Amino acid sequence: MGLVDIPTLAPGAIDRLTSYSWPGNVRELQNVVERALILSGGKPLMFEDFGRSEKQPLEPASYGANASRGEIASFDQAMTNYINKALEIAQGHVQGERGAAKLLGMNPSTLRTKMRKLKIPFGKNRCKRG
Repeated sequence: MGLVDIPTLAPGAIDRLTSYSWPGNVRELQNVVERALILSGGKPLMFEDFGRSEKQPLEPASYGANASRGEIASFDQAMTNYINKALEIAQGHVQGERGAAKLLGMNPSTLRTKMRKLKIPFGKNRCKRG
């Protein structure tokens, strides 16, 4: 990342990070740390900078309806679940400051393309969903 200063971690942050299983392996960890470094503005990294609060347990996201039984959903189903969760949090908005694309760290047009491919309704079509 070309850092000038070595970032510091607040007490407890490293313990919480190492206790997480990181199901996305080192790439997930790298993504989370890079995002935290960007958002921290050079201050010591707090646990909240990693996108999680002290009250929220650090758990992997569900990878499908049967994930608790050790079954893994198809990639498309996992992606559909992921996008739908982001849309739920964003109250159906794809773009904007509080939109699903911003939450997912992607361009809104890229998200819409993925949604079309996965047949996830958006805009006025999302309201028609039953």
